[in-house]
Amino acid sequence: PPLRNPGEYLDIEIQNTVDDYMHSTVLIAGLLWCIAVTESIAAFLDAPRMPAIYVALALIASAVAGYRLFRTRKKIHNLTLGRDGEKVVGQLLEDLRAQGARILHDIPAGGFNLDHIVVCRQGVFVVETKTRSKGPGNPQITAKHQQLFAGGYPLTPDPVQQVRGQVKWLTRTLEAFVGRPIYIKGALVFPGWFVQRQATRSFTDLWVLEPKALSSFIANEPVRLTAAD
Repeated sequence: PPLRNPGEYLDIEIQNTVDDYMHSTVLIAGLLWCIAVTESIAAFLDAPRMPAIYVALALIASAVAGYRLFRTRKKIHNLTLGRDGEKVVGQLLEDLRAQGARILHDIPAGGFNLDHIVVCRQGVFVVETKTRSKGPGNPQITAKHQQLFAGGYPLTPDPVQQVRGQVKWLTRTLEAFVGRPIYIKGALVFPGWFVQRQATRSFTDLWVLEPKALSSFIANEPVRLTAAD
């Protein structure tokens, strides 16, 4: 699990306070107002009670709510898994700051985002984090015919093409700022998974790694940028 961020306990307390007190209070008040308005209209019009209609509406709303709850829980699980993976990788990259590197996280790029960018004497590195649940079988990342597999199943959409697109976008962006090409390399990391060496060596333009190996791979690259760069 990732280390906690500064103030994370207070963030959790704030969210719990909103969920436990504000949402429930507003929901109860809203329901009571609906009942009060319905009863007032019925009393004013001297209308007969129609429980069947309300029971039917309640059943339909419950079915929709149950379906949405199931879908939302799955989405929240995947989002939480991805968030924790990005935190782990970001915290591992902090070791490079002692060597003078600049670390940027969660860079918006017009329709997508770059999880991490490392700017150091060895160049600029785009790091994409892929965090997946481990199903039955061997939790290994393998490669075959320029295709990555997780636990024997192909990864879709193709994360390799995703990283290549991110590198291309950042290359254009930095060239527009500095007026000349800058060395940029992509890295694809899988927290919690064993990456076979064959998968690491399958691509010449990017790395496929376990997160703990990323800092050493960057540190072993030749120096390409000056301190001014």
